[in-house]
Amino acid sequence: MKTPNLKPLSKNLSAFEKAKLLCADTNYRTETNNEKYLLTRDEEKEIFCQAREKNEIEYLNRIFRIYNLGNVFMNDSQSSFLAFQVDYEKLLGLICQISLNHLHTISVLESIDEFLYWLESDKKTKLSSNTEEKMSQLKTRLGRKGKLKELNELLSLWTPGITEKAKSQPNVQLQNRFLVAITSLRRHIKINYQVDYLIELAGFNFLNKNFQNSQKHYLKVREEFLSFEGMLLIPHMYKELLPHYKSFDFMHFPSDFECPEFIPTLEDSHKAVELSESEKKEARVEVNDLIKDERYCHP
Repeated sequence: MKTPNLKPLSKNLSAFEKAKLLCADTNYRTETNNEKYLLTRDEEKEIFCQAREKNEIEYLNRIFRIYNLGNVFMNDSQSSFLAFQVDYEKLLGLICQISLNHLHTISVLESIDEFLYWLESDKKTKLSSNTEEKMSQLKTRLGRKGKLKELNELLSLWTPGITEKAKSQPNVQLQNRFLVAITSLRRHIKINYQVDYLIELAGFNFLNKNFQNSQKHYLKVREEFLSFEGMLLIPHMYKELLPHYKSFDFMHFPSDFECPEFIPTLEDSHKAVELSESEKKEARVEVNDLIKDERYCHP
């Protein structure tokens, strides 16, 4: 077979187009376990020859550093998400244990769930003025059923029950595990921010398809966690009930909890995982320093 003349092809490509094509070829080889490719080795060699003639090697090397560093951060993103999942599962395990140990409070949970539905209805119909009245209705209903004591138990079972202070706040283990999961998620979000910053520096999206697909799953799990879906009913209950702590004389002031940041984090979990401007700046500086590292240059 006659070898095609590749010079016209590479001559017509800008440095930017060369970089995109070379990165896409590397991704495609990785995704197909090196069984398929976009460029032959001869085509790749010819592109580099033309790049040398046009003094584009320095630009390509910078893009390759960004691309290779991006792959490192993509691996870190996957690892940090797994770490978050472990912390999330530990939190769910504790909630499950609490639920199994207090099955007699199911009717109380159902009444509280009704109250949360009332609160949600208030938000939709903007009848927030009825919130205190409905809190009173909840207490009256529970008291009539002889369940008010069980509500006390339900609220106190969040703690080891060692001291009076401990009995009047959410379970200390749960407070800690929830905040540990939040911290793990923030680390994952920071790494993803750095990946996005690398894409911005490159000027094109060089992420491989596997990572892009996994990101969809990450976002789904992240939103489930931050929106208190599924087994996270108990944290959601506290998010809604604790602002009305004065209505329950057996509850401690939230600022005196073992983890004072527990309630503010519950109140706006999405905001709690957002990076501050100083954290974003620090993340960008870290990336810029690593780009200079020769280890990330194209082989």
